[in-house]
Amino acid sequence: VFLWYSINMSEGRRFLMLVGSLFSGIRAILAVVGQQKEGATPKSYQTAEADEESNRIPPFVRASVQIPSGVEIRKSKAEKNEEAKYQLWTLRFSASSLTIAALTLISLIVYAWITKRMWTEMQRQTTIQSETEINSERAWIGIDVPITIDAVAVKGDRVAIKGHYSLKNFGHGPAVKVVQRGNFVYDPSNLKGTEREAAFYCDSSVKFATGTVPVGGSSEEPPPFGYTLFPDKWHDEPIEYNGPVSTLKFLQFIGCAAYLDQFKAVHWTRFCMMRKPGDTDSIPKLDFCSLYNDTDSKPDRQNRN
Repeated sequence: VFLWYSINMSEGRRFLMLVGSLFSGIRAILAVVGQQKEGATPKSYQTAEADEESNRIPPFVRASVQIPSGVEIRKSKAEKNEEAKYQLWTLRFSASSLTIAALTLISLIVYAWITKRMWTEMQRQTTIQSETEINSERAWIGIDVPITIDAVAVKGDRVAIKGHYSLKNFGHGPAVKVVQRGNFVYDPSNLKGTEREAAFYCDSSVKFATGTVPVGGSSEEPPPFGYTLFPDKWHDEPIEYNGPVSTLKFLQFIGCAAYLDQFKAVHWTRFCMMRKPGDTDSIPKLDFCSLYNDTDSKPDRQNRN
C-alpha cells in the first residue's frame, strides 16, 4: 500500500517523509514487543523519549548558610585594661597632633605677617631713598626776595598797590615752565573764601605750566607757558593791584609758582605774606602768614616732551 501511495506521489520529498514515518512506526512496534516480553507496562514512544531526556539532567544540590546574628566576646580584665590604655594613648596622640598642627598654622600666619611688614618697610625705605636722591638733584623753586610793597595810592574807596618779589631755584637741576599766579586776598576774614583762592592759584599755575588749561568749543588747547630757571638763578615778579581800600586792613598776598624739574615731574610752591599786626606805616611791611606756605608733598610725574 505504501509503495503504491509513494508511486502516486508527484514529489520525492513527500516520499522521503513517508519512508521516515514508516521506520518510526516499526521502531515503536518493536519497543512495545520487547517490553511485553520483559513483563513491563508498555510506554508510548513520546513517554520513552521524555524519560531518556530526564535521565540526562544532572542532579541538583541546594546548600544554605545561616549567619549568626551576634557574637558575644568575653574579655579578661587584663585585656580590658590594655584596650583602655591603647584608647587613651590614641586620644593623647590625636590631641598632640592637633596641637602641633594649630601651632604650625599660627607660626605660618605670624611669619607671613612679619614678612609682609618687612616687605612694606623695605618698599617704604626704597621709596624714601629714591625720593631723597631725586630731591637732592632736582630743582627747588622758592621765595628769594620777600613780597615788598613799593607804593600805595588811595583814591576814594579804591587803592592802587605796587610791589615786587623774586623766585629763585635753590635746587641742583633746571626748572622749566615756571609759572606763578597770585594776588591780594579780598577778605581774609572769610576763611573758606581764602582757602578757595589759595587752591585756585596753585591749580591755575599747574595748568598753565603743563598746557592743560581747559578751553571751550573748537578752540585748541594752548601749549605750556613759563620760563626756565637754572640753579641759583632768580626771576623778579612785579605786583600791580587795584581794589577796594579795605584791602589795606589786612594786606594779605597769596601766590603759587608751578614748574617741571629735569625728571619731568610737576611741582608747586605756595607762599603767603600779610601786613604785620599794629603796622601803621604808609608803606606797610609784610610778614609770612601762618598758613599757605607749603609745597607739593607728592609730585605728579608725567611723561611730557
